[in-house]
Amino acid sequence: MLQTSDLLCASLIPYELQGDVFCLKAEDHYLRIYTSAGETLVLFCFSDAIKSLSQNKGLQVHRSYWVARTAVKKARRTGQRQYLDLLNGISVPVSRARVPLLRDEGWLVHHDNQSVKRLPIQWLKPGRWYRSAVAGASLSLGMMIGASLTLYSSTPPKAEKSYLAEANFANGWQEYLRDTPESFTRAAGHFNRAVAIDQNFGKAYGALASLYHLAAVRGWNRKWGQQLHKTYLLAYRNLVSAAKHPSAIGHAAEAQALIYRLEFGEAMVEATRAIAMDSENPAGHLWMANSLIIAGLPNEAVGFLDHAQKLGHPDSPSTLWARGMAAFTDSDFNLAANYFERCIKQSPDMNAMPLVAAYGHLGRRVEAAAIIKKEKAQRTVSNPLNLATVMDGMVFQHKEDARRFTQGLRMAGL
Repeated sequence: MLQTSDLLCASLIPYELQGDVFCLKAEDHYLRIYTSAGETLVLFCFSDAIKSLSQNKGLQVHRSYWVARTAVKKARRTGQRQYLDLLNGISVPVSRARVPLLRDEGWLVHHDNQSVKRLPIQWLKPGRWYRSAVAGASLSLGMMIGASLTLYSSTPPKAEKSYLAEANFANGWQEYLRDTPESFTRAAGHFNRAVAIDQNFGKAYGALASLYHLAAVRGWNRKWGQQLHKTYLLAYRNLVSAAKHPSAIGHAAEAQALIYRLEFGEAMVEATRAIAMDSENPAGHLWMANSLIIAGLPNEAVGFLDHAQKLGHPDSPSTLWARGMAAFTDSDFNLAANYFERCIKQSPDMNAMPLVAAYGHLGRRVEAAAIIKKEKAQRTVSNPLNLATVMDGMVFQHKEDARRFTQGLRMAGL
């Protein structure tokens, strides 16, 4: 599938609309781009946009349209006009001049008179054989039409939609679990594709809400070149959509948002709803664990983390980070450091300050100093590295837990 990053005008496409390219449309001096995440209009020449695209990626089907091969759901004819119906629901006209090319490329399926050879004129004389031939031809044509109708109705549209949306979600979830800015970009493309195919696909909205919220909290929006308020806005919009189409992942995403709004009791309620809706989905168990850790109940949290892992949520960086925070809250700093080290090894862009705090309690100041030096080099004048800015990104319900964390940072030399 052609990606927006493959287009010459990629830099003009908003981040939230990046993903698979379905179709390009010329509109005067502008170019309308249909992607798996929606559509956008940019100031770019249509001919320049398509000249670099290879024929195995797609074809120009009309003077104003270019269509990706994998975006075509089916071809249909209305009267003398041919159309392509795409996976995102739009219908694209095919110009008559392009019909032979599209037919040769296998894009069009015809059941017309061109497939029946004409009989020589001398055979067209009245007689019993003529009536029999006409009857036979009528029967054959009827069978062809019947077979054609059966072929097109063999796959119910709803079932096809559900299958495609589920497949995109599964691909996105694997990327989401990798917990890096790059994998989050790929995951967002898959999740947006799922909701473009099926606008009622609730768990994809929930996954997007969780993804954008985590990206904002971790500062990964800067790697995307996206302003913080815009990333939070994307999280909020998807959370609203998730609430309209309830799912376990949607409730888990709500629990996640409530934690960072310091509404811990409500977060546990949402996590409980997630588990009740689908006890086999690990997301509810993971965010129940995070709620319990922040509430100062690390031992109870570990049980939920173990359960999430049994349900197929592996030791992703987010899970390792949660296990590290549980151990830190329980004052097991050796175990906490081990989990944080594994977390950062998998995802170097994760918050390393909990590891610094654990090193501080363990007296490992040299290792802590190396992390602090690296972190300071990445900070800006408006966002310096100090106790205030670090604690601004941490959430604790009890003062003693916050004090333990601050003490570790000070002992590390921050």
